[in-house]
Amino acid sequence: MHPDTAASINNLGALLRDQGDFAGARSLCERALAIREKVLGHEHPHTAMSLDNLANLLRDQGDLARAKPLLERALTIREKTTWP
Repeated sequence: MHPDTAASINNLGALLRDQGDFAGARSLCERALAIREKVLGHEHPHTAMSLDNLANLLRDQGDLARAKPLLERALTIREKTTWP
């Protein structure tokens, strides 16, 4: 699957989140993350972006325990990589 597909899935997830459909948004955020991990790798900046998106959704739902490790993983990726 092409990485741009993950971006579109992620955008739809953000829309569902804004509409209050947290279950639908979570499913899409998880799908976008899985695509980016498979296609781009676990250490790519876009993978970090998907981690952030899923973590922010979980945070909005009050699931701080699940959000924290995702945010920490995204930070680790960003500290290792350079991105314009």
